[in-house]
Amino acid sequence: IIGESLDRMGNPAYRLTLQTREQHIRLDKATSNVCTAQVLLANMAGMYAVYHRTDGLKHIARKVHALAQVFAREVGKAGCGLISADSFFDTVSFDVSPMSPKDLVAKLEEQKLNLRVLSSTHVSASFDETHREEDVMALVSALKAAGVGSSTPSAAAGIAV
Repeated sequence: IIGESLDRMGNPAYRLTLQTREQHIRLDKATSNVCTAQVLLANMAGMYAVYHRTDGLKHIARKVHALAQVFAREVGKAGCGLISADSFFDTVSFDVSPMSPKDLVAKLEEQKLNLRVLSSTHVSASFDETHREEDVMALVSALKAAGVGSSTPSAAAGIAV
């Protein structure tokens, strides 16, 4: 929807207002929020990119990948093997056997730490621009305290950051 208003100098100005697909349908007639939700996500992603611009997005990407690299190196030092030590961006998948991934995830959730169960032996940790290196180290410490890893570092211990 394009509307006309006045700018700060009193001159006519046009503004673009985004409307989701079902906003014009009465609530009792609406049958789905799926399209609405997808459009909102797409618009949010587009505005995020516009707001941060190319240089900001590159900075965020470098930071997120560096945090994932630090985490991969540290869990490697703790003796955990990675599913892929050379192919990850923001998500690191690692072996926690012989521990049960489900038990580990439940234990860490009590500490407000989130991992994802991938299989009967593997979990993954994901990082974003809101995380700091202190968060990474707190997660590594919690994993060690939970008994994850071994005394022998894995190949991931050599990952350069």
